[in-house]
Amino acid sequence: MLTTALIKDIAPRARPEYVKALTGDAGWKTLARYSITDSEEALAGFLANAMHETGGFTILRESLNYKTPKRLRQVWPSRFGSKSDAELQKLCGNEKALASLVYNGRMGNRPGTDDGYVFRGAGYLQTTGRDSFLKYGKLAGIDFAKVPPPSTDDADALLLMSAAEWGAGGCNELCENDNFSGACAVINVGSAAKISAVVGMDDRRKWNRRILQEFDKYDNILEAPYAKPAVVATPNVPVTPVPAPVALPPAPAPVTPAATPAPAPGAVAPTAATPASPAPAVPEAAPAPQPGSPPAAAPAPAPTPVATAPVSPAPAPPAPAPVATPESPPIVGAEAPIEGMSRGIGQRPVLRLKTSRSRATVRPPEPKPWHDIFSRWFRTPPADPWMPDALRDPELANRASDRGDPGFRHRTDMDEG
Repeated sequence: MLTTALIKDIAPRARPEYVKALTGDAGWKTLARYSITDSEEALAGFLANAMHETGGFTILRESLNYKTPKRLRQVWPSRFGSKSDAELQKLCGNEKALASLVYNGRMGNRPGTDDGYVFRGAGYLQTTGRDSFLKYGKLAGIDFAKVPPPSTDDADALLLMSAAEWGAGGCNELCENDNFSGACAVINVGSAAKISAVVGMDDRRKWNRRILQEFDKYDNILEAPYAKPAVVATPNVPVTPVPAPVALPPAPAPVTPAATPAPAPGAVAPTAATPASPAPAVPEAAPAPQPGSPPAAAPAPAPTPVATAPVSPAPAPPAPAPVATPESPPIVGAEAPIEGMSRGIGQRPVLRLKTSRSRATVRPPEPKPWHDIFSRWFRTPPADPWMPDALRDPELANRASDRGDPGFRHRTDMDEG
């Protein structure tokens, strides 16, 4: 991927429009569309030619604002070599008049129009001429034949057109086959066989070497900045199934026993075989009102029993389904110094500096003092200039032991029991 820091390391004075177009996701997709990001050689070759044509990404459009007749003669010696200063002074500072004079009538620019000025050098490869704009604009999906034509000052559109020109000329394959000079000839002259006619070949090669040296510092220079980590289920996480709710049977409806009226005198009681049907309730006759007493209130009607439906328990809500947890690849580099740190979904990756395992050095262990390695009970003590004579010479050790010197006990004492 191309980052702002990387572009600034290569071209410290790069214009913001170039940096923004190259380091964005859309810019990388444009380069990938024309296979420029397939190899470091192709990407470096494209950037090297762009650096030369734009002066290190400092020129967006070709400037025709010349101040002196002398400079005009230096740039176009065959055209203005015989012109006087008075004739050339009219063109100094007048870009449209100069562009019409030097560009109209060729490269598809129509005489009597502003085509020479409108289609002057533009973009990363300084594409020049109406024919080139129409040709490579068509490959990029931009119609420069419209009136008025689209803006030729948009860095994103110019990147699209320059990438189309680079890819259509087979420059990727030339760079990958170690023919960077041929790719420069295609861009500057129009043919890979005309290497000797390329203007500024030494400067283009210098840019190419510099860019490849910067690329060598990283091991993921061709990684897309918009790559998203794959979403996978978290492994080895057991999912406990939740049992489905058990539906309870509905409760039976309550049965209200019917009241059996007393049999009337002389009536036959019903037998067990023939169940008796309850007789309809007959309201009792109200007593006759006494003279002079207030009228009696009408009796209230008996309440009608209402049947209630059994209430079933509400079913338990279904258990939520297990959700897959994204697992992101780790980031290596300055932003994640600890191994195992991961990058979240959507976060831009970082350039990883190359590491060389062959440069890793293993420090030898610190040498231990002689008294940590050799015991005084060993039969051959090491030769040490600072070792006491009693420990270096067994005979002296025996004498020191006989004299009763503390701290000296010969090994033969222990051997003898």
